[in-house]
Amino acid sequence: MTAKPFFEAVIPVELTAKERIQRDIARYNALEGVQTDGIDCPICKNKQIIYTSDESGEYLITRDCQCKKQHESLRLARQSGMNELLKCSFTNFDTTEAWQKKMLSAAKAFADNPHRWFYIAGQSGCGKTHLASAICNELMSRNYLIRRMPWIVDSERLKAARNTPDYQKLMNTFKTCDVLYIDDFFKVQHGTTPTAADVKLAFELLDTRMVEGKITVFTSELFAADVTAIDEAVGGRIMEMTAGGNRLAIDRNRNRNYRLKQK
Repeated sequence: MTAKPFFEAVIPVELTAKERIQRDIARYNALEGVQTDGIDCPICKNKQIIYTSDESGEYLITRDCQCKKQHESLRLARQSGMNELLKCSFTNFDTTEAWQKKMLSAAKAFADNPHRWFYIAGQSGCGKTHLASAICNELMSRNYLIRRMPWIVDSERLKAARNTPDYQKLMNTFKTCDVLYIDDFFKVQHGTTPTAADVKLAFELLDTRMVEGKITVFTSELFAADVTAIDEAVGGRIMEMTAGGNRLAIDRNRNRNYRLKQK
């Protein structure tokens, strides 16, 4: 009887190119990244990229994880001076009055089913910015790319760049983001009205976003009817895209200005 060898040699199995790619994908996707911005993504393990293969299955490629939009939104928010607004939520919005409860209910309904546009207009200091920011913060947590546009600042930047090569590049950042938050829409110097250049800028931006079906959130001291009186094309688009409960008008009443009450 022939004795069995003390051990048997392990013959390595030669993997195919596709099998090697799948092995590497699993290995790289299992690596842990570094958690930043308070975001803990279980999909990419905080690397912000995911490893996969091309259509042939023979080449390793990477793609951005969906959480990268959230990181980018936070960067843009801080860049636009929105740090304090990142703290705004639905839970810390004051609802001691019936009209505040109506505002909150409409904003939450939009955040639950974001589509078309949302327009909050009227009294300064009534909480418009808080609720618009809360909507954006909620959508940011769902990996929408958010960009805030303080109208009085960015409209001047765009008008100044109108005849330069930078204009379209800058304008496209506002045209193409998943969610654009226009804060203080058509805000101008006290006692003046939006100029023809303001109207032209607003029309170009909003017409593109309407055609592309891009979510847009506005705050303004002007009611939609006021905007329509300034320019029917711009106002009409706002009216159309906010029909069905996505347009709030808060009466101009200084008793509703909570900034004054805090002084």
